[in-house]
Amino acid sequence: MVARTQVEAYERDGYVVCPGWLDGSVVERCRAELGATCRPGPVVAVPAGTRPDLDSLVAASPLTGLAASLLGCSEVRCFGCTFMVKAPLVGPAADWHQDGHPWATGLAITSAVTLWLALDPARPGNGAVQVIPGSHSLAAQPLRPGGGMFGSGIDPDLVDQSKVITLEMDPGDVSAHHPCLIHGSGPNRSTQPRRALAIRYTPA
Repeated sequence: MVARTQVEAYERDGYVVCPGWLDGSVVERCRAELGATCRPGPVVAVPAGTRPDLDSLVAASPLTGLAASLLGCSEVRCFGCTFMVKAPLVGPAADWHQDGHPWATGLAITSAVTLWLALDPARPGNGAVQVIPGSHSLAAQPLRPGGGMFGSGIDPDLVDQSKVITLEMDPGDVSAHHPCLIHGSGPNRSTQPRRALAIRYTPA
């Protein structure tokens, strides 16, 4: 059940971390789905309807209930599902970015939330997500060509490095991100993989 304090934190900061939101069996299902995609690379998008087990997972109440509570609606639909894979020692960084601009311009979606499911421990040394609390008050900015795992990012002058928070997470933890939250991540310099599943929801 989503606590009111979690909703308030999301509204205030643009993100919230929900420790232990998913049990180990769900984490193992996600890892198995990633292994079955047979698509190499740090960003593996899975189109809806192509993997029934993953479709059933993203429609399960622990995730849809969290998304609906944060969006303030009764029902949600998933419009994107992407594995983020940072291989040991070589997993790339992600430039500072917001998700909202391409969603608004390409999909006409302006109300949404991303649920980021940790499939491995996420720590500063292996490319854990970093956020700028409160940055979701900034309007969605266009992305420009850059480096990192997505190949694009926002104007770095918009990023206040003094406010950076690193989201240390364990397998089964879930973080929720507002579309306009400025976030990114460093490279994986560890000897273990850092895998995650990002699921995006909008009001149904």
